[in-house]
Amino acid sequence: MDHFTPLQYLMIDVASAYGLDRSDWSERLSWFAANRNNLHNITNQAKEPALFFAAVEAFEATERGEPTGHMVSLDATASGIQILSLLAGDASAARHCNVLNTGHRQDAYTNIHDLMHDLCDFAVIDRKDTKYALMTVLYGSEAVPKQVFGEGALLDLFEMVTEREMPGVWALNKAMLRMWNPEAYNYQWVLPDNFHVKTKVMGTIINRVRFMGAMTDVHTRVNEPQPEGRSIGANVTHSIDGYIVREMGRRCSYDPGVVADVKAALHKGRGYGVNRAKDKTLVRLWELYKASGILTARIFDYIDDQNAGIVNSKRVFELIDTLPAKPFSLLANHDCFRVHPNSAELMRQQYNRQLAELNDSSLLNFICTQLLGVEVNTQKLAQLNSAEILASNYALS
Repeated sequence: MDHFTPLQYLMIDVASAYGLDRSDWSERLSWFAANRNNLHNITNQAKEPALFFAAVEAFEATERGEPTGHMVSLDATASGIQILSLLAGDASAARHCNVLNTGHRQDAYTNIHDLMHDLCDFAVIDRKDTKYALMTVLYGSEAVPKQVFGEGALLDLFEMVTEREMPGVWALNKAMLRMWNPEAYNYQWVLPDNFHVKTKVMGTIINRVRFMGAMTDVHTRVNEPQPEGRSIGANVTHSIDGYIVREMGRRCSYDPGVVADVKAALHKGRGYGVNRAKDKTLVRLWELYKASGILTARIFDYIDDQNAGIVNSKRVFELIDTLPAKPFSLLANHDCFRVHPNSAELMRQQYNRQLAELNDSSLLNFICTQLLGVEVNTQKLAQLNSAEILASNYALS
């Protein structure tokens, strides 16, 4: 993973807000150097003028030695595809979304768009439309790709290229579609931090009523089984996305006092208490870890010397060792993270660690077992190298 100074992260933030957010780090820094003396004159040309202006002001204030509190923005590069590539063990998809390094900052949507162009001449379809089709087709949509590409050769080409470039993700999407139960009223599963997901199956009933002398249809959404549905894949992926956001907050903004107390309890405590509410939650979190393969930092809030014997102290210490030396604040908006430039490097490391832990986990089997009510043991296309994931240069960029 490339390393930068806090001042360089401010330069990168300026360039990203101008419109170079899909460029390599070196291109952003070079662009900044070339435009450094003209930044205020090009604010109205920026992709995000307000963010650009704020970043320029913060850079100049920092150069003067003034504190600003400005937070730089770093986005996950297609977080949905990142998650799906790790669940499926899809190295090709992982390279398209920067989970695995290629030497450059990849953009999955541009890549698929350009690969289609390489194979066939067709009417101009911009990246935005291809992105819309790709985002939704990997969540089971048929309507959106048809809306973008029509029905025929162009749609076939899009599906062929997507399946070729993301074979594991494509297969996982199809498997999720087959999980639909036409008798289900809802779908429920639990994530490693004991976050409970419940998604209702909704249908529409139509009642004919008379109003002001005319008949009209009244549409009402109701919770009832549906013969077909395509929401499972999207909901599972989004729920894991949410878990990553919550876990990023816990690990980056941990309470040093709480962690110190946990260390002391693990060193001294041998209790196996199970009667208190916190004991029961600790038992549950440990069970979820053993079932999913992911240990959440939420566990720190429940360990003391009366129940420390419930957990494997070595495993908890391993989790503690992955925390940054000092906690820092971050803001998250879906897969966009904002952080003080002094902590940008640490935040990138923590995000990579979330991806590596997902790669090493059995979370897909755990969730599918809950959805289907029977033991599920899926086989990944391949087991990706977690050391390479930890070294990812652009997963968060």
